[in-house]
Amino acid sequence: LSMTSRPIVQCGVLAALVWAAFGLVLPTHGFSVSLGGTRRPCCHRLARRNGVEEEEEECYGPVGSLLRQGPVPFVVRITRPADYEAAVDKFMREERCDRKTAQGNMDFYFSDPNGWALEKLRERQTGEVRYNYAEANMDPQQLALTFTWVALLSAVALRVAFVSSGNTV
Repeated sequence: LSMTSRPIVQCGVLAALVWAAFGLVLPTHGFSVSLGGTRRPCCHRLARRNGVEEEEEECYGPVGSLLRQGPVPFVVRITRPADYEAAVDKFMREERCDRKTAQGNMDFYFSDPNGWALEKLRERQTGEVRYNYAEANMDPQQLALTFTWVALLSAVALRVAFVSSGNTV
């Protein structure tokens, strides 16, 4: 390889490693740890009613939180899964909603607590639901645009880091 193409190849290899790492987590069929210590897929979780597991409820994994509301709820789900699950379960009980709706609300709450409280206040005052948190930011075109921007900004950041480390090309 020539000296001019070497940094581009290094950035490409590093980007591929980052994407491969995300590939291990990327499917929204993440895993949720139940109280019994067994792991079950999070995309369909068994619901407990009156202490009996009845039906499956649709939900999404940590990457779903990342895509819907950004890095803050994603980090909360990874670093404090028990707190996240408790918040989702509490919201489900209080609002009598399904798990996916509760997850969407808690993701928005963790990313912007004041905005979420204001939206909930407006919903109670007007009686209309203005925002579907469970399906937020899931438009395929918007996701493609977001991934494109992430890839471009990552390449620029890697290039800046490479050049600032003293390597020149």
